[in-house]
Amino acid sequence: PTPTTGLLAYWTFDTKSLNWVASTISDISGNGNTGTLVNMTIGTNQVAGKKGQALFFDGSVDSVSLALNP
Repeated sequence: PTPTTGLLAYWTFDTKSLNWVASTISDISGNGNTGTLVNMTIGTNQVAGKKGQALFFDGSVDSVSLALNP
């Protein structure tokens, strides 16, 4: 399926939506599109953001993976 309209997912990348133990980030859109953190650790990727916490992506191997059909 392909998206046609509307919000598919919303990740805030803050401490409320991140689960470092499970390596996941929660989708707060209500659509259940939880992402899996790839090659990320709390020690190297969690940084101070403009408002609260943020994630640092190194541009090489850090990413958030999504299921094709959540």
